[in-house]
Order: sequence, then C-alpha cells, then structure tokens
Amino acid sequence: MTSHPIDMKDSLINAHADNSKLMPFLHLPIQSGSDKILKKMNRKHTVEDYLKIVEKIKNVRPDIALSSDFIVGFPEETDKDFENTMKFIEKVNFVIAYSFIYSPRPGTPAQYKDNVQISIKKARLSAMQSLLTQQQNDYNKSFLNKNMEVLFEKRGRYENQYVGRTIYNQSTFINSKKNMLNQISNVKITNSTKFSLECQI
Repeated sequence: MTSHPIDMKDSLINAHADNSKLMPFLHLPIQSGSDKILKKMNRKHTVEDYLKIVEKIKNVRPDIALSSDFIVGFPEETDKDFENTMKFIEKVNFVIAYSFIYSPRPGTPAQYKDNVQISIKKARLSAMQSLLTQQQNDYNKSFLNKNMEVLFEKRGRYENQYVGRTIYNQSTFINSKKNMLNQISNVKITNSTKFSLECQI
C-alpha cells in the first residue's frame, strides 16, 4: 500500500506498534530530497517533515523497512538539489526504492519547462540507482544465515521452486519437493542478491 507523508498522523504511526496484522514494511514516497523541488512538485511536505515521520515510525517499530519513490531531473533541479537528494537517501537508508527520470505527464498542468538535459538526467538516475541498489543489497545480506517466516504465494519459473515474501516484503524463493503454496514457513536464509533471498527449511 502506498502512503502519503501528509496522511501519516500519530494514530496511523502508532498502529504499527499496536496492530499485529501490520507487517514492518512501509512504502512512503517522497520524490525528492530537496525542499525547493518538493515545493515545485506541489508536495505538501518538506524533507524535515518526512524525517520526523521516519523517526516516529522507528520509535514505535524499530525494525520497520522503508521504501520510496524518486524523480530525477525535475525542471530546474540543480546539482545541489540532486546532491541533497543523495544525502537524504544515505540518511534514511531505504530497503528498496523506485526511481524515474522526469517527463511531462499528460493531463497534468505543465507549470515548468522541461529544462534539464537528458544526459544529466540519465547520469543522475544512474548514480541514484547505484546507491539505492547498494542499500538494498546490504539490507538483504544482513539476513544471511538467519531464520525468517515466509509466506509462499506462487510457483517459481523452475521445477519445485516456490516464491514468497518475508515480513519485510523481500522476494524469497525455495526449492522443495513439498508443496509450499499458501503456507507460512520458518526458513533459513542461505543466499542473498540485491533482488531476492534464497532459503531452505
């Protein structure tokens, strides 16, 4: 589920501590780590607002895993704006994030001229995705040789392979002759990549 920072009131944050049905994973888009760009995007939150939300959530659920969305090359985004976004990503440390190059979207007001060169957009996206991928890879590696509960929800592409999700929304697969579909199993993580975990019973 996608949450909006302005909707993250204390009652919703506290639900992550009180409601056992909520898994310790939250997708909380910010789009940019620059207040100037957030204002131009007509976002109603600042970087400081977002960081305060993260602090509150981690106070009630220390193991919360966070994901987000980012847009690079928004009109008038400077090197400094992008640098602020990179510093923001390093500070929060996301377990996964979706990043895109800005392009005008049909049906939305064209308030600003698309004035960032495509070569600059691509370079910034590459640098950002490199950092985000490293964070995701490091996070997944931290689960090596640990036991976790996984809900297996579908068959994999190979025979006797099943794919599921951890409570932190990590894609996880297992090779088993036993039918694992629609089961929650306690497994041991034996291998990790930037995209998924491998496990065994």
